[in-house]
Parts: sequence; C-alpha cells; structure tokens
Amino acid sequence: MAVVIPIVTKYSGKGFDDAERDARRAQQTAIRATREQIAEHKKLLQLTKQLDKEMAGGAKSKGGGLAGAIGAQFVAANVLQDTLHGLKDFTVQAFQAAAAEERLGAATDTLGARYGVAGDKIVKSITEASQQTISRSEAMQHANQAMLLGVAKNEEEFAELTKIAISLGRAMGQDAGKSVEDLTIGIGRQSRLILDNLGLMVSAETANEKYAASVGKSVGELTEAEKKQAFLNETLEQGRQKVAGLGDDQLDAAGKLERLTAKYEDFQASFGKLAGDGGAITLLG
Repeated sequence: MAVVIPIVTKYSGKGFDDAERDARRAQQTAIRATREQIAEHKKLLQLTKQLDKEMAGGAKSKGGGLAGAIGAQFVAANVLQDTLHGLKDFTVQAFQAAAAEERLGAATDTLGARYGVAGDKIVKSITEASQQTISRSEAMQHANQAMLLGVAKNEEEFAELTKIAISLGRAMGQDAGKSVEDLTIGIGRQSRLILDNLGLMVSAETANEKYAASVGKSVGELTEAEKKQAFLNETLEQGRQKVAGLGDDQLDAAGKLERLTAKYEDFQASFGKLAGDGGAITLLG
C-alpha cells in the first residue's frame, strides 16, 4: 500500500540554493517516516505470526506469551460471566424459596390458630426436635400436614412426633424429612404399609381394643375420632419403645449433611426475603 507523506517546502527568498536545501531536508524527513512505518509493519507482522503459531499449538501451550495472555483474559471473562449467571440463578431461586416459605407460613399460622398455638412456635419445636436437620419450609410442610390429618396439635406433640420419626428413619436408612412425612401420613391414614417404612407394625384392631378398655367402652361404641386417637396412641407407644432401644441419638455424617442442607435452604429463603424487600425483584424484572 502506497504511503503518502505531505512535504511542505518553505522558500526564504534567497534563490535556488535555499530551495534545494529545503527539498533535501524534506526528502530526509520522508525517508525517516517511511522507515518508521516499515518497522511498525514488521512488528505487527511478527506479532500476528506469533499469535497464529501459539493459537495453532493451543493444546501444547502452557499459557505463556501473547496467546497465553489473551487466553487468560478469555478465561477470566468466562469465569466472570459464569459467576454473574450463577448469582442471578441463586437470587431467583432465593426469591422462589422466600415466596414458598411465606405461603407455607401463612397456612401454618392459620392452622395453628385453630389449636391456639402460634405457627412459629410449631416450626421451632419441629426444627429443634430434628436437631436442625429439617429446614423452616419443610417444618411448615410437616406441621400443616399433621394438623390437617389431625395427627398433632401442640408443640409437645410435634416435637415427639419428629423425634420418633427421625430416630426410626435413621435406623431404616431414611432422611429426616421422609421419615417425618411417613410417620405423619401413616398415622393420619392409618396405613400399616407406610408405617412399615419405619419398622412399625400397628394393628388398628389391637389399638381399638386397648383404647376402648382405657375409656370403659366396647370397640363397637368407639367413634371415628376415638378410633383415630387409638391408632395414634398405639403408633406413638410402639415408636417410643423402639426409639428407647436404639440408644444414642447423636448426629452421624448423614445427619450432619442434612443439617447443612437445611441451613442452606433457610439462608436462601432469608436472602430472598431480604433481597425482595430491598427491591432486587424489580431490578431483575
């Protein structure tokens, strides 16, 4: 490509000699400028060849040189992009967790009010009885289920239900949440099949006979509510006996992992509520 360099000649009025001298100076300036441009072109060509060579041998490159520097910048950019995407995903999930917890909490408060107990006290009794292996949201789910099925109605009953379920569940290789759910549904539906998951074999007939004798009635005189209470009593009694034989209730490795998971879920929900109150939901659209 041709290089055009403007040459400005100034005449001093002394004739041809001055003009010749000015022309030589201009020529020398042009030569220097041309050489400088050629040198710059050579540098650019050398850098291009170096880049091509290093990029072509990318699998062998250890990250040095120009290609390595550019590659490091690409890696850093990708890491930053992944981090931002991860943060956005976490925040969205946190909003969802906070919304779900708010909905569950409202139901727990409403159901608890029927029995004259505050929802937050019920949740606290469950999480403490579980040794924090159950998150707040999961505790609300279990509490609502238990109250709807008529299995528990106060803090003490929820705590005992949780302790028995988790202890028996560990012996059967189940996690805390699944164990509480099995015991709650098993009692509420009087399901021997579900209770069998926890090693319990409860007979409704035997339960009715024991309860009828305790209240001075015949089995035929028992109401449906009394039969339900009889099954609950018999299940919890068997559970107490089996738990007593299991001994130590210290958290094992699996239990500690459950507690860590529960704490993360609680943190995520709390973060979502805090971020939502701060207007981050609007910022994310």
